Amino acid sequence: MQRGLLEAWIEVFSQAGVALDGMEPLPICLWRAAEPQLGEGVQVLLQLEEEQSWLLALEEGEPLGEWSLPAASNAEQLKQQLALWAKHYNPALTVVLGDEDPNKPLLPHLGQWLGCDQVAVASQEAPAALWGLVRGDQR
Repeated sequence: MQRGLLEAWIEVFSQAGVALDGMEPLPICLWRAAEPQLGEGVQVLLQLEEEQSWLLALEEGEPLGEWSLPAASNAEQLKQQLALWAKHYNPALTVVLGDEDPNKPLLPHLGQWLGCDQVAVASQEAPAALWGLVRGDQR
């Protein structure tokens, strides 16, 4: 992150009367949000978006990697990429972020494409999860 941008964020938080201790990349925030709900094996956080989808994989609760995927609107390419990914990593559970109307037709198929159970997170819950606000960080 550029120093000037960080200093600007520190100033914004300072004006709000809050101290900014640090900033983390989005995948780490996703991991922190999902960590209490994760089990054993490879767990997947799948975020379906109009322009591009994202897959964050965790193994035994630790980040395994993040992959960009085709947009939710391109179901055939998304299906192919998810099936290929699942063949290599064999996930145990998928948490789907983004249950908006355009994505609803995909939801019944995602578990089959990935070969595992899935849980959908309602769109109003997703922003909190995306920014790691589900639970506070304890250091």
